[in-house]
Amino acid sequence: MNLMNRIAFALLPLLLAGCVPQWDMQGNDPKDFYVKNPIQNKVETKHISYEAKFEPGEEALSAYAKKQLRTKLSGISPYAVDTISVQLPPSKMRNAARKTYLTRLLRGMGFSTDTIIIEPSDALKRDEVSFSVTYAAVVSPRCPDWRTSPVTTYSNTQQGGFGCANTTNLGLMVADPRDLLKGSGDVRPDTNRNNAVIEQYRTGEGSGSDASSSGGSAGGDASGAASSSGSP
Repeated sequence: MNLMNRIAFALLPLLLAGCVPQWDMQGNDPKDFYVKNPIQNKVETKHISYEAKFEPGEEALSAYAKKQLRTKLSGISPYAVDTISVQLPPSKMRNAARKTYLTRLLRGMGFSTDTIIIEPSDALKRDEVSFSVTYAAVVSPRCPDWRTSPVTTYSNTQQGGFGCANTTNLGLMVADPRDLLKGSGDVRPDTNRNNAVIEQYRTGEGSGSDASSSGGSAGGDASGAASSSGSP
């Protein structure tokens, strides 16, 4: 057996292994894997906390503390928030200026006043403040599906990870993760609009679209008449 044949013989098991789908997922059978790990977004409730401190005699946080707070909350959509618990020392609960400042600070970041709760905490010292946010978050599926080539399928068919990519993108784009569990908004037909259209039909009144189309037609006729009068 010459050298080339020996090399080909040694590489044959590797080439055949590439044709077996089990090896594409590091020893996992794709069918079993996706039964246990379905391609779908999950919605979980998460919590995040941040503590800051007012400078003595100040009723506003320092620029550094505000920057840190914004950075901490930057990845949370205001629509996903359940509650923002702002805790102050009991001695500061009657400080209306500080409470108003904190509420406006959070409102300026896009959070609704309805989600902000200011309450006392014995664990905090005189000028300390604690923010605790409870919010909904999307947990994306594990992607992509590497059973087929990420470059081409060589058969003009859909890429293996296409569906998983769409699902992941949807989870990243949605403003309120809870909309993935249950839609929101009023999807009932507008009966007032329907009744108005029927009433216009009965009384012979034209709709807005009829008026605009008739106006366009009149303009066209006038233009045509002008052209005719100007022709030899």
